[in-house]
Amino acid sequence: MNLKNSRGFTVVELLIVIVVIGILAAITIIAFNGVQKKATDAAVKLGLKESEKIIEAFFVTSGTYPVSKSAAGIKDTNLVIYQYNALSSTDYCITATAKDSVFYIKKSAGAIATAGACTDANHTLTGLPNPTNNANVSTLTGLNPGYTDGDATVAQLRNPRGLALSASGDIYVADTGNHRIRKVTTAGVVSTVAGSGTAGYTDGVALSAQFSFPSSVAYDDTTGTLYVGDQRTVRKISSSGTVTTIAGSGAASGTADGAGTIARFNDVRGLGVTSTGVLYVSDSSNNRIRKIAADGTVSTFAGSFGDFVNGTGTAARFNAPTGIKLDSNENIYVADTGNNAIRKITPTAVVTTVAGSGAAGSANGTGTAAEFNAPTDITVFADNSVYVVENEGQKIRKITSTAVVTTFAGSTYGSVNGIGTAAKFTYPYGIVSNSAGNIFISDYGMSLIRKML
Repeated sequence: MNLKNSRGFTVVELLIVIVVIGILAAITIIAFNGVQKKATDAAVKLGLKESEKIIEAFFVTSGTYPVSKSAAGIKDTNLVIYQYNALSSTDYCITATAKDSVFYIKKSAGAIATAGACTDANHTLTGLPNPTNNANVSTLTGLNPGYTDGDATVAQLRNPRGLALSASGDIYVADTGNHRIRKVTTAGVVSTVAGSGTAGYTDGVALSAQFSFPSSVAYDDTTGTLYVGDQRTVRKISSSGTVTTIAGSGAASGTADGAGTIARFNDVRGLGVTSTGVLYVSDSSNNRIRKIAADGTVSTFAGSFGDFVNGTGTAARFNAPTGIKLDSNENIYVADTGNNAIRKITPTAVVTTVAGSGAAGSANGTGTAAEFNAPTDITVFADNSVYVVENEGQKIRKITSTAVVTTFAGSTYGSVNGIGTAAKFTYPYGIVSNSAGNIFISDYGMSLIRKML
């Protein structure tokens, strides 16, 4: 009997068609799984549900993230990458725009694009990671040395040193060569906060006050107060712009402790402020870390001169300490410039060495096996990794929470933007970082403020 359906196919023919379709489907699945398996190593084209456009993303090693469309491998200029993060060992989340739509990608599932935001259900992106492999250096602001306020295309600074960051993202700069304190916005716009431009120690209102080669700044977000290390004095700029001297006279150097202007300093190079308004000061030429209580009383917190010796209080030794930064537990990290080491001081004044052998060099390694070449400042991330400016080495170094030291960016003298060791600095000096993982550096020799992602 010749059984046919309404379209004229026999049952046997239908079965053959079904088997062929099944085989083809199996081949397709196997091939697709192969593509998925290679998704972390090869470019993967992704179709967006709400757009006909195609994005091509390239997954690289864990901890590395693209910082531009070209770095991300994005071909279509209408697609702009905003964020990329290694959420875990298996999942990434990318947020991009395409006709006002966004999508996420699961690395573990290969090339899967889903319209919608990066939500908890879609492996939420909680924040950019600390930069680990992609030190993309650019120039935020500054041209040739000079003094000009304005946007990044015209602004000028002269030999900037210390940097501080407010919670709103503004960068405060000790513009050493101009005897002024400047402010730089996230867009690179520069303005003058205080200082007449004439060297001196005169207090007063903003632009009428005088500074003398200021080298360090610290910002107190609670009160909006900016503190300035100004050679032999510590000054403060109130939120209204009034400059006053809180410690040191400026008239003479020395090591005397005491209240306010009775105290003596000799080249204040670093400042850190606690949540309660206590200041820590690197008194560089006195080889000490000083403390200024909230009432203005100055005392010696740690240190005396010598090759680095660990210990408590004045039993420890420093050699020309410069930049200092506080972590979330109010431990003090010190760039011990003359000893080519990074030191740590607990709130009870116990001093230890984080990294550095004491020899000037650029050797990577763990702890005291590593070498630095005149470190002048540091910044501390939430994961306890530390980034170090190496003034003589023209580099930015990284110290992990387990004290492993590597070269993060920079190589030789110059003013070259680029990634990692392709970038060049000329006597970089100060460094700060924000919660998004951006790092800002004062390039002293080139009178620039540089930025790293």
